[in-house]
Amino acid sequence: MTINHDDVKLFESQRLTDEEDGGDRVTGSEVIDGNVNNLFQDISPAFHHPD
Repeated sequence: MTINHDDVKLFESQRLTDEEDGGDRVTGSEVIDGNVNNLFQDISPAFHHPD
């Protein structure tokens, strides 16, 4: 059986944080590819690394 792109889905975890307690169980909320800020909130321009 071939695994297609549509067969692979990513789902949010209970705690979407970049902290030690982040992660935990999977929820039923699918992470949609291409959506801006779909996992983490936008960061301030002050925190962007200059190129």
